[in-house]
Amino acid sequence: MSSVRLSLIPYNYILFLMSSVRLSLIPYNYILFLMSSVRLSLIPYDYILFLMSSVRLSLIPYNYILFLMSSVRLSLIPYNYILFLMSSVRLSLIPYNYILFLMSSVRLSLIPYDYILFLMSSVRLSLIPYDYILFLMSSVRLSLIPYNYILFLMSSVRLSLIPYDYILFLMSSVRLSLIPYDYILF
Repeated sequence: MSSVRLSLIPYNYILFLMSSVRLSLIPYNYILFLMSSVRLSLIPYDYILFLMSSVRLSLIPYNYILFLMSSVRLSLIPYNYILFLMSSVRLSLIPYNYILFLMSSVRLSLIPYDYILFLMSSVRLSLIPYDYILFLMSSVRLSLIPYNYILFLMSSVRLSLIPYDYILFLMSSVRLSLIPYDYILF
């Protein structure tokens, strides 16, 4: 396989070859090389996922995982798998906008609440559009969010852009006795 010009091999044949060898015996770098040599748009989505799960994610360059993820129709990827991938890459290296894009592609109601909070705390809140923070906050059960975290979020968005009703709703969701007096006044 390394002796032929991969660009001359019909895409289906490369896939057939790849499925004929035991993936566990292929050096990880080679799988990645092959995957980058085939037109991803022609590979069945399930197969890409299968390949990705067959390589040790910790050895895949972070940018490549992101590239692959953006090449498959996210709506067809099982939600748990997206989350697994996201937790396998160093979040600090993922462009903020991409995390947000991924988060909006999964059904938020199926994501464990703690995970949403973890993701939100991993992106620079000052770069997240205000409306999106509010959307996320309204998608998690507020009663499960630690009170301090709600306050932290509230202080990270420009309060003047939040609809008044929403501020009141948030305030009524936290135990007022835990809010510093100065903050209530503000």
